[in-house]
Amino acid sequence: MEIWNRHFECMSSDELRHVQSERLRETVERVYFNVPYYRAKMQEAGLGPESIQSIDDLHKLPFTTKVDLRIIILLVFLPSL
Repeated sequence: MEIWNRHFECMSSDELRHVQSERLRETVERVYFNVPYYRAKMQEAGLGPESIQSIDDLHKLPFTTKVDLRIIILLVFLPSL
């Protein structure tokens, strides 16, 4: 079997959890500060970027439903029509 990215494909499970947690924190912070809709959803849930420290905190994040996506589309595109 060929290995595409040896560093990531061969790391230990602890290293993988660390990388996943770091990327989750970065994504949550970016979304919180750059997407007003998701910032509001997080604030409604009583969350800030500091609330998510690892992948163990993933369950704290609010779900995005089909209705949520429809609302986002209306908020973004309706004002310009």
